[in-house]
Amino acid sequence: NVFHPYVSPQKDGDAIWINQDAWLSRASISARSEVAYKRKLGTNGIFIIVISGEVTVAGKTLKERDAIGITETPEITVQAAVDSDLILIDVPME
Repeated sequence: NVFHPYVSPQKDGDAIWINQDAWLSRASISARSEVAYKRKLGTNGIFIIVISGEVTVAGKTLKERDAIGITETPEITVQAAVDSDLILIDVPME
C-alpha cells in the first residue's frame, strides 16, 4: 500500500537512475485501501496505468488496462475497490 520507485533521477536509493526529472513507481494496493501520491515537481504531470484490479482516482473509476493523466493537482489519492496493481509515471509536462 505504497508507491515504490523503480526509476528516479536521484542516484541514491534502490531505483534505477535516469537523467531526466521523471519517476516511475509501482504500487500494490489492498482492497478497500488508499494510497496518496504527491507530484515530485510542480511542472510535472502524473499518469496512472492500472495493471490489474479496480481503483478510483480523481473521481474516475479505472479498471485493468485503464489509464488517467493528471496535471492540475499536486497530490492524488488512489482508492482500491479490490486488490490492485498500478504503475505511476511522474513526468515533466513542459
